[in-house]
Amino acid sequence: MNIKRKNQMFILCYVSFMIALFLEDMAFKMGNIALIVKAIKAVVMVLLVLSAVGKSWKKKEFGWVVFGVLCGALTLLLTGDFFWLIVILIAYVFYDVGEKIIYNVSLQTIVGMSSLTLVLYALGILSDCLTYRTDFSTEARHTLGFVHSACLPLIVFYMMTYCISINRDKRKIGVLAFIGIVLYIICKSRNAMVITVVLLMLVLLLRNERIKNKIKKPFNLICRWIVFACMVFSILPGYLRYKGILLNYWYAFDQVFTNRSMLAASAFQSYGIPIVSTMNYNAYTNTKVYIDGYINNGVVLDSAYMYIVVRYGIAMLLFLWMVLHAYQKKQNISMMEKAAFITVVVANTIDNDMLSYECLPFIIIGIRNLPKIKCKLRISKGRS
Repeated sequence: MNIKRKNQMFILCYVSFMIALFLEDMAFKMGNIALIVKAIKAVVMVLLVLSAVGKSWKKKEFGWVVFGVLCGALTLLLTGDFFWLIVILIAYVFYDVGEKIIYNVSLQTIVGMSSLTLVLYALGILSDCLTYRTDFSTEARHTLGFVHSACLPLIVFYMMTYCISINRDKRKIGVLAFIGIVLYIICKSRNAMVITVVLLMLVLLLRNERIKNKIKKPFNLICRWIVFACMVFSILPGYLRYKGILLNYWYAFDQVFTNRSMLAASAFQSYGIPIVSTMNYNAYTNTKVYIDGYINNGVVLDSAYMYIVVRYGIAMLLFLWMVLHAYQKKQNISMMEKAAFITVVVANTIDNDMLSYECLPFIIIGIRNLPKIKCKLRISKGRS
């Protein structure tokens, strides 16, 4: 497969998959969009299988592909979710596609789909779903055609991370940051605004070479441990509250983080803490969950790490940790890219985007960097 044809096939598969995931965030007034999403994912699967069969593999590459496909297929059989199988295949079938191409395609697709959403909202095809915070406040937040008020502000934040990873164009980054702050007035998404401002401040700091050299060591240390820290921060409060440990602290914690420990504890009580989950999405959304004396069908978990533990199990959370660790260990990663990576990891403690279209570039690049991490470990052992 020549380079041009390979890139075209990558774009076809990747853009189609991004669109399928994006459609789930669009607030259609009528019709069952789930059937269309499943159909697109099925077509992407067929294209990926055909591409994999037509590709010439090296022995080591083929071993990793087989292992990845088996893991993805097992997840599909147990939970009915295509996500992991598709991203693993995209990562390895299009292993040679450049990172900048991945980010560029992601940026163009997300801009196109966001623009389409706003147009369809203006035409009245999509709804403006008013949402409310989990602290039971009465402040209504507009969604502008998306299913949640945080969707569009977070999309702008992720667009910033793509721009940083492509060419660090300060004008584009500045414009996107301004748009993100303006959207706070309409959508009232505090998390998106805060994480956008934090990323902008990091970018400004890292443009100063003197400051950059001073903070390089602590910054690298934070980058290395941020995934573990965010996973612990997301899961431990809910688990300890579920076990009835230090309850007074978690009541105070929820005053700041809008009942996140309460929701997590309710999820652990109703779903358990599986090593490997066999729960499909319908079972997840229809399970009776007891939240502060009320009975709900399912529970909305804002933390991606909490959601993955409950929905897929501890084994999948460990796999995600490996993938994200592999991403920040990739060759020639700049301080700017590390800043984007840190903010993405932190953002997913308060908003569940890790298994959606926004984080696809980070997941795919991390997956295809896993074999390199293994090689580095072998080399270091040999030297010692």
